Amino acid sequence: MEPCLLPYLGNNLVPSDAEIHKAKTLRMTSLTSLSTVHTEANTRTIALTRNLKARITTLRNSIHECDIILSPIRHLPADVLREIFSLCLVTHRNPCLSIHEAPLLLIRVCSAWRGIALTYPRLWARLHIQIPGYYPDAPELTEPTMHLGKVSRANHVKRLKNCGTAVQEWLNRSGSYTLSISVVSTSHYLCLSDNANLMVGLVDTIISFSHRWHEFELNVSIAIYPLFHLRLSPDSVPLLRDLRVSSPDGLTASMFSDLLRGLMSAPDIRTISTAFADYNLNNLRRFPVPSNWAQSTHLYLQFPVRQEWIFDILKQCRNLVACKFVVVIFGDQDAILTPKVDLPLPFLKFLSVNAISQDWDPYVTRIFDYVQAPLLQTIEHHTYPRVKPTVLSPLISMLQRSKGTLKKLSIDPGTIPSEMIECLREAESVVHLVYGTMTRPLYVTPHDCPPEDIDLSIFGPSNTPQDSSIAPGCPTSKFLLPNLEVFEAFEVGHLTDEILIEFIVSRLDPTQKGCARLKRVHVQFQKKGQTDIASEVLRRIGAVGISDFKLDVSYFDDLPRIENVTWKHHVDIDIET
Repeated sequence: MEPCLLPYLGNNLVPSDAEIHKAKTLRMTSLTSLSTVHTEANTRTIALTRNLKARITTLRNSIHECDIILSPIRHLPADVLREIFSLCLVTHRNPCLSIHEAPLLLIRVCSAWRGIALTYPRLWARLHIQIPGYYPDAPELTEPTMHLGKVSRANHVKRLKNCGTAVQEWLNRSGSYTLSISVVSTSHYLCLSDNANLMVGLVDTIISFSHRWHEFELNVSIAIYPLFHLRLSPDSVPLLRDLRVSSPDGLTASMFSDLLRGLMSAPDIRTISTAFADYNLNNLRRFPVPSNWAQSTHLYLQFPVRQEWIFDILKQCRNLVACKFVVVIFGDQDAILTPKVDLPLPFLKFLSVNAISQDWDPYVTRIFDYVQAPLLQTIEHHTYPRVKPTVLSPLISMLQRSKGTLKKLSIDPGTIPSEMIECLREAESVVHLVYGTMTRPLYVTPHDCPPEDIDLSIFGPSNTPQDSSIAPGCPTSKFLLPNLEVFEAFEVGHLTDEILIEFIVSRLDPTQKGCARLKRVHVQFQKKGQTDIASEVLRRIGAVGISDFKLDVSYFDDLPRIENVTWKHHVDIDIET
């Protein structure tokens, strides 16, 4: 600041023209200098910031590298890593030949993990094999993942070779462990002349380890079955305890007879499950029951068989814990089931009997009259085709014998009303009630399962309405199924949304005495939705403090039901604290 200008900083005098000129010149000079200093400061700041950021990055990288070196997993013993690796395996099925999941994913992390994983036989004792299928119209694929099933002819042979090699290497790593093997095919085009030898080679590789099979699942087309069961005998599977056999195709009596003499007669068998899509009544016979089935605990024959053969089985298999049968009713049941023979099954907890009969036969459910199961917890009974009301009289007698132990009941809703009420009255300990079936069995066509009508009014107090089917002097409870917590209904036809809402709300009312509160409701309608059930239920129960109720309602997009129709308009409420 010029000396001549300083006095003006402390007064309000008017400077002269010369002094004003000096002030303007000084101001302009200062502005120019300020701009220069700003530019220099910015330049130095950018350079300093860049240097500091570089130092920060270097230090962070150093810390990260030190963290890698000091990572606790480096210090984990190999046996702990093995246990961690074993917990990485999928649990809903066997691990497959994919680099995107354990154990193949683990060997791609580092050499140390690779060495540990490859030398841990337990990781390789389970394998899901999806046989590459040939689809004539499939495009050329270059994806190397071998578990994909849909390939073109050009890629089929290559994948079949790779699959055989990979299976051999995988199972060689399993050491002496017992094996869980599942084999699945998704195509019928598997035994072409140009790759039949490769298919046989793959099957031979799988069978070469049969002496260590503990669990074995086979779900392939019927054309592939001879490659397995004709090469296997009971002696070749000495450790087999769990066998699951199914096919999207039909079953012949000769094939099933081969299975009975082979895999199903394994000396240590405990669980047998079979499911086939088609059947021929002319092929159904009364097969000899393998003697080793006496030790079995779980038996699921999910294809139609003659009822007399089921009785032969139950007479021999007294150790069953769970069993499921599909009964075909013939006209000569009188001679077979008379006189009555008790079938004691002291360990049985799950019993499922589905019946196939064009006309109702009094022996459809006679099996419930004969079975004595003091520990029974679950009963399933469905009849196909559903052209007439299901008769539950024999089932009622079993419910009377199972009071206090039965927890789940699955039946057809299209039942004689008086018998339905009596049936539910005898099932007072039931916690879980299912009307219909979520998944239609392979052997049932859509025409065999028309929409069912459900009467939910019977679940109100027994005095409203009065029911003439209740015998005089019979003790009555205020509600049917007073312990009901889970309600499911499938293929529901003419039940209105309003009635369903009233049923749900009545069973959620905390002021109701004499019945448990619903926790879950799952209903699949074969109609279009009319009411926003979810919002209405939420509104009705919101004021009473319900915190753990789940509602799942689905509506069919089109009617009548056909094979390719999908479920839409899905509503799912889950209220939890």
